[in-house]
Amino acid sequence: MKKLLVIVLLFLVACAERKLPTVPGNEQLPVIENFSLPEIINPGKSYLVSVRVIANPQPDYVQYTVYKEGGTEELLSGKMYDDGMAQHSTDGDIVARDGLFTQNITWQSTDENPHHIVFEFVAVLNFETTGEPLKVTLVSSKNILPQITGVTVPDTLPSGFTGTLTFSATVFDSNGIKDIKTVLFKGKRDNQTLFQGELLTTANAGVFEKSFDNTFAIGKKGVYELIFEAIDKSNRKSSPYSSSVFIGNNAPVLSDIQAPSAIPRPTDADVTLYFLITVQVRDDQSLKDIKFVKMSWKKADGTYSLNSPFQLYDNGLPIQEDLVGWDNGYRGDVVANDGIFSITGAFDIHQPLGNYELVFWAEDMAGNTSETLKHIINLQ
Repeated sequence: MKKLLVIVLLFLVACAERKLPTVPGNEQLPVIENFSLPEIINPGKSYLVSVRVIANPQPDYVQYTVYKEGGTEELLSGKMYDDGMAQHSTDGDIVARDGLFTQNITWQSTDENPHHIVFEFVAVLNFETTGEPLKVTLVSSKNILPQITGVTVPDTLPSGFTGTLTFSATVFDSNGIKDIKTVLFKGKRDNQTLFQGELLTTANAGVFEKSFDNTFAIGKKGVYELIFEAIDKSNRKSSPYSSSVFIGNNAPVLSDIQAPSAIPRPTDADVTLYFLITVQVRDDQSLKDIKFVKMSWKKADGTYSLNSPFQLYDNGLPIQEDLVGWDNGYRGDVVANDGIFSITGAFDIHQPLGNYELVFWAEDMAGNTSETLKHIINLQ
């Protein structure tokens, strides 16, 4: 009997506790804000929709209802959750309890003509709506392919041109220009894509541009077909728009060889005489267009050195003792990227006396070869 009395008392205490009034705190009615809603939705497409809710306590979910602007007929409805997909694995929510309520929504509509629809969002807590609803007006429209209505491209990009030149495309999209995700261009020859890039939005609506300086021609030479395509946010591509451009790329130019003209041959078998050889190189498209600079070494007896031709470097890597690092470009260059390409020459007692002929040339990334330069060193 005593045990039963105790249970009854505990039950009454528990009931009393549940009926106690809550202590007022920092409660706040929900305020719903647009976080991620498309401006245009297409029939048959799915969208990840999110709203931000500022509230204390947070609602259990957000109810959304869709109807035509000016009408009351419900076209679509559902619930959005802030659960990190823990309880609803397909809602698309990323982080639980961060205030973002999310849902994957598929828009089905038989009306493909452009018209306005209203998304209405309201917070629900303990099965009751709370706070003011958020209403957002969108456009429902069949997604028609974007169109490139015009392209402006220079006929020629001269070798080493000054300033900048511009590729430009004008784009139209039936869903509005904000539906354009990107405008791409490709440079093609013999049906092969040899380069590509992206045009950027401008202050002029529907106009996309990209400006280039003379370094754009690195590794390029001749006539290219340019293909432009606009891609919308549904990854639908416009019909390609074709143009052409001639890209000039002159060969590198060599000058100002710095090397001894006469050198006495060492008389001591243990002595090797080292000396620096340099040549100045210029390219219209910058030094980045230089593929290599080489030098052949013809000895006084008419034969060529075993490793001729040698490669010169503009890398700032000095010569090292006993030629350690020679194969890794340590050939005596003083300053990197100054256009002066270097190599270290050497004579010892075993080299034949007479004239040594050094021939220099360079090739760029477009396959152009410079004119050769010669220099004679007389070993005495």
